[in-house]
Amino acid sequence: MLFEKIKCDNIIVKIPSERYNTMYRCGKINQLNDFFKDITIREKDTIFRCRIEDYNQDIFEFLKKYFDEAYKKGAVLEDGIANPTEQNLEYFYSIHGNEFQNSIEFFAEKLKVWMPRLNDYQKDILAKSIYDELLGLKKAGKNDNMLKNAYIKFMCWLYYKFEKVVNQSSDFFIPKILYMGTFSKHEMQFLSMISKIGCDIVLVFKDKGQSYKKIDPSDNFSFKYEVENGIDFPSDFSVKKLAEKPVVNVTKIKMTNRANQPVNKQKQPINKQKQPIRKLESVYINATNVWIEGEGLNEILKPYSQRGEDEKCLYTSFIRINGVEDKQTYSNELFNFTEKLKQNNRKYVILENEIEKPSVQDISKIQRGNYADVIQMVNGLARNINYASNLELQKIIYVEFINFFLEESQKFDSNMNKLMNKMVYSLCWLKKYGDILFHDWKKENIGCLIYLGGCRDENEALFIRFLSHLPLDILILVPNLNNKCVLTDEKLYEINYTQSIELNSFPKHGGGLSYNTVAYNAEKELDTLMYQDSGLYRVKQFSKANVIFLKTMFEEIELLWDEGVKFRPGFDTINDTVNLPVISAKVSGVKDKNVKEYLALINKLKASENVLVVQNGNYNISDSKNQIKQYATSFFKNGRLLKEKIKTHNSYKYGLLREDMQDYMLEKLQILIEQCIIKGTYQNGTEYTIISVALNLNNDVIRLIQDFDFTGKNPKVLYFNTTERTCTLEETIFFAYLNLLGFDVVFFVPTGYQCIEQFLNKKYFSEYQIGDYMFDIPTNQVDNVLTSITNKLFRR
Repeated sequence: MLFEKIKCDNIIVKIPSERYNTMYRCGKINQLNDFFKDITIREKDTIFRCRIEDYNQDIFEFLKKYFDEAYKKGAVLEDGIANPTEQNLEYFYSIHGNEFQNSIEFFAEKLKVWMPRLNDYQKDILAKSIYDELLGLKKAGKNDNMLKNAYIKFMCWLYYKFEKVVNQSSDFFIPKILYMGTFSKHEMQFLSMISKIGCDIVLVFKDKGQSYKKIDPSDNFSFKYEVENGIDFPSDFSVKKLAEKPVVNVTKIKMTNRANQPVNKQKQPINKQKQPIRKLESVYINATNVWIEGEGLNEILKPYSQRGEDEKCLYTSFIRINGVEDKQTYSNELFNFTEKLKQNNRKYVILENEIEKPSVQDISKIQRGNYADVIQMVNGLARNINYASNLELQKIIYVEFINFFLEESQKFDSNMNKLMNKMVYSLCWLKKYGDILFHDWKKENIGCLIYLGGCRDENEALFIRFLSHLPLDILILVPNLNNKCVLTDEKLYEINYTQSIELNSFPKHGGGLSYNTVAYNAEKELDTLMYQDSGLYRVKQFSKANVIFLKTMFEEIELLWDEGVKFRPGFDTINDTVNLPVISAKVSGVKDKNVKEYLALINKLKASENVLVVQNGNYNISDSKNQIKQYATSFFKNGRLLKEKIKTHNSYKYGLLREDMQDYMLEKLQILIEQCIIKGTYQNGTEYTIISVALNLNNDVIRLIQDFDFTGKNPKVLYFNTTERTCTLEETIFFAYLNLLGFDVVFFVPTGYQCIEQFLNKKYFSEYQIGDYMFDIPTNQVDNVLTSITNKLFRR
């Protein structure tokens, strides 16, 4: 809650602000100088939004003065607001993930994490404003995907373009925004949001406001300032003109100093170097790695008393081991290593392949405030460090945290928010793992952090580097040389081996250890040589695929139908993922009215391996009553499938499939919902119907999916309909889902009638008009019974 301060008899009393949760409203000006009136003189809770479309000298003088204020404590937008870059979006997703929910509570929660320096008033007003603007888009017919894109754009603009503006706004000061450009709908909505927390806005249009009138023909957002004897803006008018300083003509005289000596008028060089950071005095001298001799794991096991004798030093290790020395003994070595740590009563933590990102609840527990500068921010966040039971440890971690992040702050220029987010991540992780590593801490018995797989991103690398300044041994293991650890640090001691082994989990139990024979390792090496970047692929080599819908000529369908996907155009492998080209087509009409050839083509396609044939809708997409349907609403929350909940549910029927195939199927189900391919998604609960259909496929389809190899021949659906019957919603979901999984799906509709289109938001398949429409074609020449799938599965 906001408070106003009242001084009474030398006592400052805080009372609730009257304007809490009250938005600023737009007022009208009598003259341009009203923009420069102090907030205490204005009508209560009033800001101004006006646009200028004509020019004269008075306008130039006003804009020059307004520019100066906007430049110092606001924002100047000469070419509008640029769209977020790929790097902006990547960082946004790393913080917030892909979830979206159109609610005030959701936006408030995200703003609290994204822009922690906002006060409660600003956060609540912005959350409500975002909701109002998106609600307007929804009423205009925009789908949830469009709303989500607008929300992400607004959040990126707030963070990257207007962080200074919103933090300047207060009960005592109104920042100014100067806009010049071609107005867009999203820009108008965004500036409307910003103005509601207290910002003046002046829009300058050199095109007489033509671009603006297309967006706001009723002048709801701003009013036009009428310029007396106005003319068109000069062609060279720009922000640069407003920024120019006036040239003052003075009589040239000889400049002298008080000693009557000529003054050196040569410009003095400006020292642009950053001021050195003033660090706190460390409790101990950091003697990381100075004592080690290159013995790998044995270095960390060395008793502290044998590491060094100087009581002022802290002897720790910071080691990364790339590759393995001996594939046969590696797992055993790791297991024995942790067993010896236990014997010595040393605390340790094992991280495998990633450091789990802090939850919203974890982040909310970190106390933050409004900070004037980086030093204040680092010192403020350091107060979250609490090891009250050991004051020596508390001081060590507190001092090293401040020193480390003050040093790091020089890499972030003026972007305090980005640095703050990274510090909050580190504090969350410190709380989670530090409570284990520093429990009952003693200098003579330090803990050990083991990270199997190495750092995946800069947040992880920053945290591990910070830990290397604490009384702690750090061991990073990268046994698979195909993986890369992104951490770099001048203190890091690296040991490199040429052999590589894939190890995804740390051997924690003696009974679970394995020993690779020489023949097994030789086979794995040969496997790597044969199937890496060679164009050859082993069976089920890939577990992930991106489906690519082919755009082809009609005649190519017959040619590509029986080809393995690796021979199709567009096929590629990138890391562990296949780009999978599939056919998605509707064939309308009959070429040259030649029914015999038309049916012969259908029979030929049907005779291929692993083809599901659906004739005139006579096909059961599931085997029995849908047991999943009643639970579908519990499997989907905040736009995300609850995958683990689905997998452990009693009604889940895909548990027999390969684990990677189950993950793949659930990933494609998420995409089917996110892309709003099916009408009614996110509008009338259709997403729950999608879930119930996708999780209840019949056994024939399940077997085809289990046998699906992403580099071989893909399964197919051939739909033949000579009647007026159209696909039901469930059938439409069934066909669209199989297509996303990698099935070829072709609809032969000689009548040209709609079949699947009724329930699609967009026609994602290619349609071929090959001839005249024909009706009542006899179907006795096409076998409408699905030939034994089991036989086809084993046909080679």
